[in-house]
Amino acid sequence: MRFKVVTTGKVLLCLLACGLFLTGPLQPMFAADRRAVAGEVAAVPLENAATSTETSGVPFIYDGFEAGLVDWTLQSKGNGGEGTVSLESGSYTGRGDSAGGSNAAWGGYASAGGYGAGGGDSPAGVHSVRIAPAGDGEWRFSTPKKIPVATGDLLELKGWIKRLGSGAATLSARGCDARGNAVEWQIDAPVIEGDAAWGVVATRLVIPPGIAYIQPQLAGQGGGVTWADDLSLTPVMAPRRNPAMPAQARTENAVFSIAVHTDDLTLAVTDKRTGQAWRQQALRSDFILIDIQSGKQIVMALRHIASGNDVLATIKPIGDSPEFTVTLSGEGMLGSALRFPHPFVSGPGTQAVIPRGQGILWPADAPSLPFMRLPAYSGEGLAMPFWGITDGERGLMTLLETPDDSAVHLERIEGKLALSPQWEPQKGRFAYDRRLRYILFDRGGFVAMAKRYREYVRSGDRFVSLEKKARDNRELNKLIGAANIWYEGKGDPEVAGEMKALQFDKVLWNHVEGDTQAALGPEAIQQINALGYLCGRSDLFHQVVNPEKAEHLAAGLDPRWPQSIWPDGLVTGPDGEWVRGWKAKAKDGGWIDGAIVSDEAALSVARWRIPTVLKDSPYGAWLIDGVTSLPWQEDYHQRHPMTRSQSRQSRMNLLKVASSELKRVTGSVGGHDAATPFVHYFEGMMGVTPQAGPGGGVDSTAGGKAGSQPAAALSADHRYGIPLWELVHHDSVLSYWRRDEGNNSLPEQWEKRDLFNILYGTPPLYTLDRDGWKKDKQRLAESYQKVSSVARKVGTAEMTDFRFLTPDRSVQQSVFANGVTVTVNFGSHAYTINAWSELKPMGYLVTDTKK
Repeated sequence: MRFKVVTTGKVLLCLLACGLFLTGPLQPMFAADRRAVAGEVAAVPLENAATSTETSGVPFIYDGFEAGLVDWTLQSKGNGGEGTVSLESGSYTGRGDSAGGSNAAWGGYASAGGYGAGGGDSPAGVHSVRIAPAGDGEWRFSTPKKIPVATGDLLELKGWIKRLGSGAATLSARGCDARGNAVEWQIDAPVIEGDAAWGVVATRLVIPPGIAYIQPQLAGQGGGVTWADDLSLTPVMAPRRNPAMPAQARTENAVFSIAVHTDDLTLAVTDKRTGQAWRQQALRSDFILIDIQSGKQIVMALRHIASGNDVLATIKPIGDSPEFTVTLSGEGMLGSALRFPHPFVSGPGTQAVIPRGQGILWPADAPSLPFMRLPAYSGEGLAMPFWGITDGERGLMTLLETPDDSAVHLERIEGKLALSPQWEPQKGRFAYDRRLRYILFDRGGFVAMAKRYREYVRSGDRFVSLEKKARDNRELNKLIGAANIWYEGKGDPEVAGEMKALQFDKVLWNHVEGDTQAALGPEAIQQINALGYLCGRSDLFHQVVNPEKAEHLAAGLDPRWPQSIWPDGLVTGPDGEWVRGWKAKAKDGGWIDGAIVSDEAALSVARWRIPTVLKDSPYGAWLIDGVTSLPWQEDYHQRHPMTRSQSRQSRMNLLKVASSELKRVTGSVGGHDAATPFVHYFEGMMGVTPQAGPGGGVDSTAGGKAGSQPAAALSADHRYGIPLWELVHHDSVLSYWRRDEGNNSLPEQWEKRDLFNILYGTPPLYTLDRDGWKKDKQRLAESYQKVSSVARKVGTAEMTDFRFLTPDRSVQQSVFANGVTVTVNFGSHAYTINAWSELKPMGYLVTDTKK
């Protein structure tokens, strides 16, 4: 069963130990209880109906439809009228029919014994209601009874439901304020789709602020017929909201103080070193605060509105450091992402620090950065699981310590960027504690944030230096400063030989035909290897298409796709269908959905394919696409189920096949922090935005279509790009441009892309064919000599600092641990270095203090 966001409710089951410190009893006096005592609401007694062990006493509504439809009515938006509602002389308590119901039931009648597939827990009379809405529009079967509720109330709407035919139905409720006006109330509700046998459906309802009454309903969309029986709305036994909570709860250490505002759950943090105050703003209310305690830490008992789950939130200062953690603890089912804490407000003159690709420094009040969600479990989201706000010196960093099921959501508050965490379910459950760390900076800006994250990575033994990797595989030395060549056409050994003659000392050679790599013959590989170059192969293990669609592909089947695994080796969603994860271009100009290969199957194929190829073709390098760019996948297939965490580990094992077991120089496309111990280089890490096809998937035909994407302009914009990745990982993994954004892919950006490589101490990437080589060989040689000489000089050194030397960011400077400093002028005017020298426009200066 899937969940759907509606203006109603959701089923989630969770009891939390936070009730141990709550002041109120477990069973509250609900608003409806109080008004029933006063005679305002008549509670219908529950007779012989199964109830949850967590529900309490008398339901506010119970209807087995034995007395007829009474107040229940059907409203339909179909173009054929309202449709029909009728009583059936059968109930879920009978025996004998299949999930789809009997033909007699479809006709509006039932044979003796009813048509229930599974039976009930106890007798429930002989009637059920049959709902047949008109047309395919939305419909609502509801009662006009308005049940009074109060903020924080927890109720369960429950009933027996059966369906036949198309369409879907949900058990939910409408909310309204004290004046009777409808209030938008977005929560998840279980969806019953298609044919479904009689079964219990339950939706938990947590009442948010502003709702005074609710009206239970069975709502749906589309055709088909829905049956319902024994609908009930019952209070759930749970801790009640403490009415005596303080306006604020506070904790502090020697460096900062924290205040939680109990009315909206926002944090206010003051840095005692600078007086800087960082404040959150509530964008939405996902939780109700039930109770709060403060002391050396702040503990909050929260009730999640969407699920009804109780969650414990703990804010804990880390000693007397400028850091504190926020941990969410809970259990039970979870149908949608948790959004907590709220975003900190970015003030005037501040910038957002976002580690997407190489890194982005974006003015908080600049409107052009779109709203987006960046998952922390994909190289096309957050390359490293943190983000921040800075005024250039002071800053606040958010670090996701449990990133596998998390994301950052970018939106705006009064025109200013707001970045907030999202915690996604693990296969529909809360599953484990979710934790983030806030870090305050009194100086250093984004450089200090990158260095703090580097320290965090090293403390977890997840940092492996290039020097250590080179000791394990000496072939890596050939890659330090090497030009990454993507060559299309014939005559690879001849062109490679000409490059060698033009002083291309180090080259990673890849052969491509159209939009995919083509294999070179063993003799050609040996000739290229003999030049001292690395001959590389590109591979892809995670993408396939439906064999029935293969003839419609514009570029035909990619030989790298492991088509033999179809269909048993595909990632499967909770609905049992294979996951549509990317798109390939069709001959008619449209797009064909592509499937994602399960991580288990991909690893199995890699263990067989790579050694098999190496028997005859001595490639020295292996580029494995899709491992870090495609998100870690939840797989619901019975033979190879996986969580995202298990998916990540399987992907890393795949990389280790090439890098550790077979000792190949190994790379991937669209880098991710989790993979750095297992690879030697990433393509795509010099840019700031990923390449994507329709719907955010991988476009298998886009590589090589240089300059076709707006991302190319942003990647070469010195005003916004920053080397966050290099400040953390420069001495751990090598970074290249993406193939469709290579140094020479856009001639008008060639010189500027060379300067970025020089500034960041990274090697170049060139795409070419024989004609392009003949035309540009001299410029290519000059470009290589400039870029590669710096990349070799600092190739295994940490980038220790980075600075803007002018307010417009046109002059920038990087500093490396081996004493090398690089200054680049992206501007149109000369920059005065000192009294006797200046840096010309589009010029650079490399100094070595140790020499």
